Parts: sequence; C-alpha cells; structure tokens
Amino acid sequence: MENGNLASCSKDESIKIWNLESGICTTTLIEHNGEVLSLALKDSGELISASNDKTIKMWNLETGTCIKSLNGHIGGINNIELYQNILISCSVDNTIKFWNLETSECIRTLTVHTGDIYSLRIAWYFDD
Repeated sequence: MENGNLASCSKDESIKIWNLESGICTTTLIEHNGEVLSLALKDSGELISASNDKTIKMWNLETGTCIKSLNGHIGGINNIELYQNILISCSVDNTIKFWNLETSECIRTLTVHTGDIYSLRIAWYFDD
C-alpha cells in the first residue's frame, strides 16, 4: 500500500488500514457479512476484498466507502488475484471466476475442481 500503510482482513468481518510507522489503525472498513479472507490492491489505489459472504467488494481508501460489489459465487470466496484489469477469484463453490472490473461482470467461470478451492496464483513463465 502507499505511504507506508498495511491492509489486513479478519474473521471479525473487518478490514483495517494500519500506519506502519506508528502502528496505529487509521481506518476500519466494515460492510462484509462474513469473514474477509483475501485482499488485492489495484494500481489506482483501490482495495479489493473477498469474503465468506460470497461477495467481492472494491473500496475507495480515501473515503473509506465501498464503491462496488461483485456477486456471482454461490459459496465463500477464499482468494483473489489481479491480472491487469481482470480480477480472478476462487471459492468453496468449486469455481474460479474472472471479473471485468470496469463492468463488474463475470466474464468466465472455470469448473474443473470437485472440491473447495482455497488459493490461486498467476504463474509467469519466461523463455530464455
């Protein structure tokens, strides 16, 4: 995060923004109705959160308000990753979803697992 800040998410359904120098919580974001399990930060400074309440939320950190909510998973969302302007999420509903952050639409769903999906990472491979 910018300016020496840290974002944390918790089972208590909150997101906290911390000043690393002072160790003080400067902002608490509360709008999820379940554990907040994953965070991602857009280059523009907006924070994205994923929760056990089956939603993904985008936050304006200057105002501390939720500016967008993405709905489409039928189970809790365990992890999110950003790839350019696409957000990728994985869930206990056994799916991986790709979201266009400009339109808030789910643009692809992968259903290849037969159990809960806990984590995902974008792999970068380079040829020599």
